Amino acid sequence: MAFPPIVGRRLQEGIGEPALSALEVVRCYHQRSKHYPGRYAAGPETLDWDSQPNPFRHFEGATTIELPLSARNFPASPSALFGIPGSSVPPTLESLGAFFEMSLAINAWKSHGPDRWALRCSPSSGNLHPTEGYLIALGMDQVRDGLYHYDAEYHVLEQRAILTPKAANVPCILIGLTTIHWREAWKYGERAFRYCHLDLGHIIESLSAAARSLGWSLCSVPLSHTTKLSAILGTDRAEDFQDAETEAPQLLLKVLTSPQPASDASLPAFNFSEWAGRANRLDPQPFYEWPAIEEVSFATEFSDMPAFLMPWSSSRKIKDVPLPSLMAAELIWKRRSAQAFDQTSLMSESCFQHLLTLTFDREHSLARLGSSSPGIYPLLWIHRVERFNAGLYLVTMDSTPPDALRSALDPDFKWRKHACASSSLKLWHLRSLDNPRMAKAIHCHQAIASNAMLVASCLIDFGTLEKEGAWHYRRLHWESGALGHRLYLASEALGLRTTGIGCFFDDEYHAVLGLHGARYQTLYQLAIGQPLVDERIRTFPAYPKRG
Repeated sequence: MAFPPIVGRRLQEGIGEPALSALEVVRCYHQRSKHYPGRYAAGPETLDWDSQPNPFRHFEGATTIELPLSARNFPASPSALFGIPGSSVPPTLESLGAFFEMSLAINAWKSHGPDRWALRCSPSSGNLHPTEGYLIALGMDQVRDGLYHYDAEYHVLEQRAILTPKAANVPCILIGLTTIHWREAWKYGERAFRYCHLDLGHIIESLSAAARSLGWSLCSVPLSHTTKLSAILGTDRAEDFQDAETEAPQLLLKVLTSPQPASDASLPAFNFSEWAGRANRLDPQPFYEWPAIEEVSFATEFSDMPAFLMPWSSSRKIKDVPLPSLMAAELIWKRRSAQAFDQTSLMSESCFQHLLTLTFDREHSLARLGSSSPGIYPLLWIHRVERFNAGLYLVTMDSTPPDALRSALDPDFKWRKHACASSSLKLWHLRSLDNPRMAKAIHCHQAIASNAMLVASCLIDFGTLEKEGAWHYRRLHWESGALGHRLYLASEALGLRTTGIGCFFDDEYHAVLGLHGARYQTLYQLAIGQPLVDERIRTFPAYPKRG
């Protein structure tokens, strides 16, 4: 017997009240979705793990193209992931298969007892993977011009629509990204909107890393409105999503497979026809609905999205970092989220400097994503790093921290500058603080925050919303997720491991920083350390039936 879902509260309950502006919706949502020691953000009271939503979207009835598992045929060095791109390869079915295999694909299956689950190249909160990827292929051999959904479960392209006649004589590859909010909301309730967009940031950087491995780069495609992207990707086709969870359009990226002008983010003119495929239902009986997610999603839809490039032009210091003798693809596939850390291991000073260089040292910062406003201010809560006092540190890529940030933080902070291996980075010691138990308490009592060698935080300036608009709220999460993904890859390259921490007490952490008011907020926390591996968990190939 089916039961109607329990409906959560809306952001604005009163009838007849003046409607909230888009910025007011964002501020209201962000404040309400915070965790507090005595009250967590609204979420399901219980979880039935046997009814977890299907982690894979399929379009039933669509024609499929099997992508080759060909990443090993493009043996770029791991340095391609950190600033020195691999040799440029032509866009073919083989290189396209490698591109997806290093970005959106499964990288392993795991099992423990009766449970079996898939891991992917990009981490996801709760391993729920709310982001879906689409391909628009034009002018390619072996791939008919059209729109395709990437099916990660089988590493195939599902043809959603075709173009007739051919729209381009030279290859053109576009990647569309959408979000299925319910995948995260099933477990995390109202806070899920945050996690969905952190996930999208991880995906953006995952795609960018895969592109660099092939000597390619990415840029965003400027669009007039979210509805335009929805029409391009077919997510507005109600008949194709009948009785299935909808997808919210997010971003369209252009893959630059050869040196092109920085402004080449133009969108070719095309019209799709002969649509095929119907989206599968992921959760046949949802227990809850969270209208607040729909409200903040609508409030943050974009208009006039700017174009931005995603190069990685790092300094020569990258060459001084000892990287493992692996292919870039192998390092990507090794990436895991740590489940537990050794609480006694000490990070060497050289390893710490290498971590800073690999994560932050670039001339063109992806963390800005084309925004004219400052992006993220990375904070480090160091527990155990050789020759560094335990405490709080700030990383900047400018000679001095912004005056507004400095005046907002605790006036008793020391602001002592530490030498960095990279001349473009500055590390500021703010406060000595040797209290792992406090770190554990602030991070929802999770031991990963106290046993880690350090915890990195993404502090952002909410004041930029006034200038950039409500859509900037999404972009700030993307920037944080992209930074987190670089930290994942860097720690893996250095023999360590990272795990994202979505659950933390926002305002309690702000109190440690001396912050008051709502201007500066924390969006993401990541713990880095020496992982403890559970030997009971078995590992299996990503695509065992493909050889």
